Amino acid sequence: MLSAVGTAVAAAPSNDHVSGATVLTPGVSIDYNSSEATIDATDPTTCDGSHGEFPGPYYASVWFAYTTTSTDHILYVDAPTTQGDPDDYLAITFVYAVGPGGALELIDCTAYGNEASWAAVPGTTYLIMEAGLDAAVTGEPDLSNKGGHGTITLYSVSGRMLMLNFDVAASFDFDCPNADLSETFTFHDTAILSFRADGSIRRVDDHITFSGVITNNDTGATYRDPGHSLNRFNVDTGVFSQVGLIYNITIPGQGVVALDAGYLSFDAFGNVTIHGPHEVFDGLDLCEVLG
Repeated sequence: MLSAVGTAVAAAPSNDHVSGATVLTPGVSIDYNSSEATIDATDPTTCDGSHGEFPGPYYASVWFAYTTTSTDHILYVDAPTTQGDPDDYLAITFVYAVGPGGALELIDCTAYGNEASWAAVPGTTYLIMEAGLDAAVTGEPDLSNKGGHGTITLYSVSGRMLMLNFDVAASFDFDCPNADLSETFTFHDTAILSFRADGSIRRVDDHITFSGVITNNDTGATYRDPGHSLNRFNVDTGVFSQVGLIYNITIPGQGVVALDAGYLSFDAFGNVTIHGPHEVFDGLDLCEVLG
């Protein structure tokens, strides 16, 4: 598109307005970029949802839609927008049910964890809006007052439980002052979400298996770093717990030099329960141990 003075103007995305909502398919992720999207006068201006209050104004809204079938008992949408992309931004998610005459009924609105779940009504069309948050709310102007890149996935749950699997391979540097240490690792995460009858999340279990190799790039020495854990968040009690082997680093000839294993829990009131060796709480310095 060209303006009157001949300057190129980027076009808004096709789902900029609710009438052009992108149709979602359960289990299929869609990447989007709302950087050039606009706001409609009929868009929401405030949110008081399950994650708390997040007032507007909002920026660069885009829309998605799904019409339920008889096999959809619970719907769960996940829409992260901070994934290391150059166009990352902080967003808010609104979920509406389309009622008689096209009236929109708010199901939920969420931010800082752009996910929502609800009990599905067969034959109902649901609309999901993603929009940017205001810097006055986020305190992060570089990620606010705009649209950007996000990924949205809708999941259909036929019972009360949803299982998701993730595999990650990456590497990082320890940035030690005394040695050049780095680690390459893989981990497999099986996340199990348990739902109530109304579609709200009751519990989240993360089963993680971790396999890492730490390399001292000054000497060429390598050290295994295995781990496995169950991380559980109980929404009813507000308790987060972790049990398992977080790391168990062994140096040949010296044995185990760094160990984190056992049980941890944190409740909503700040109470902490610790069982087992958790050397990180005792001031363990991996740079000193491995350098």
